[in-house]
Amino acid sequence: MIGWAVVGAGPQGVAVAVHLVRAGVPAEAIRLLDPHPPLTAWRTRAARVGMRRMRSPATHHLDVADDGLLAFGARHGQALRAPSDRPERSLFEAHARWLLTGLGVGARWLAASVRDLQRHPASGWQLHTDTAPVHASRVVLALGSGQRGRWPRWARALRQRHVAVHHVLELQAAPTAERMAVVGGGLSAVQAALRLAHAGHAVWLLARRRLRVRPYDVDAPWFDDGAPWRFARLPSSERPAALAAARHPGTVPAQVARRLLDRLGEGAGRIRFVAEPVVRATPRGGGVRLHTPGHQVDVGGVWLATGFDPALPHGGWVPRVARALGLPITPSGHPVLDRGLSWAPGLHVTGALAELQLGPAARGLIGGRWAARRIADHHRRIPTSRFSPTSFSRSSTNMGVPRSNPTGG
Repeated sequence: MIGWAVVGAGPQGVAVAVHLVRAGVPAEAIRLLDPHPPLTAWRTRAARVGMRRMRSPATHHLDVADDGLLAFGARHGQALRAPSDRPERSLFEAHARWLLTGLGVGARWLAASVRDLQRHPASGWQLHTDTAPVHASRVVLALGSGQRGRWPRWARALRQRHVAVHHVLELQAAPTAERMAVVGGGLSAVQAALRLAHAGHAVWLLARRRLRVRPYDVDAPWFDDGAPWRFARLPSSERPAALAAARHPGTVPAQVARRLLDRLGEGAGRIRFVAEPVVRATPRGGGVRLHTPGHQVDVGGVWLATGFDPALPHGGWVPRVARALGLPITPSGHPVLDRGLSWAPGLHVTGALAELQLGPAARGLIGGRWAARRIADHHRRIPTSRFSPTSFSRSSTNMGVPRSNPTGG
């Protein structure tokens, strides 16, 4: 049996493990359950689209101290001028590797996909995986932003006909051709088009609308440490609308937009931008013809940068577990949590599952730090050694969460 099973080894899960070790939990008591090694999916996707700099400021990282990344950069010859600076992706990844190795967190990875979660009378929780059951006193669901990309209907039809169409969120190698189309209008789409053009491809960038320029994909006031508490003071019924109003998916920072402008043109190494939606696609020879209201575009391959599947990132099994265990949920489908992000005794969540507690930035790096901090603080108050699985005997409709204030705000 293990003390802490963290489901997900992306930035959110690694942040939880780092904060727990910093709070005194032995690394040996933690397991990161994920099909891929820690941060592999994040690194693969970032490299695929050619990300150079982080979109978020230097205070958005995986460690406990606000200046952790700044201090690391200063020690390694990559000093940043201010916390608001956007660090190079290479610096963020070097810092993450340092944490994984130095704290022993990276060695606690267990290659497994979780399929189900049940209470266990002796250990507390039993996780059913594609390999073997895992018993743990505490579980953290750190499922990130999801694993599946959003596929337009026309793109799904192309894939069924084995046409070269690929989503940038997929982890397998993406095919390329002399003439490429990138579909999407946000940061990943523009970065992917720039990367392909830099490699000498002739690129069409097809977006539903003109580029929308914003520094971040969340309004900056929601990044400060007081933001979750301000958000929690909103009436519960108003929080889903507040999340949507503060988020700006499909936007591009000004620096990246300028790089795109410098690459506009026709031919190899250039990008042709069309602000029209793809309405239809037909296989043509060894490639595909994409139809927009005003253009027909013939390319050899298509990359989709159309974002994540909009559903909550639980792959179907979390709602099933919630129903089976009687875990409380809101009308929007989010867990009902206390201030420690506990959904039930010994069960915590982060990321999208915690966004009604943490606010619009919950799914990002800073939201991962906030969640990890709360979970580590909860551990300090109620150490695993004092946690008893007999606490599961209480009513499944209450689960120890105050119903009078369902989101703990």
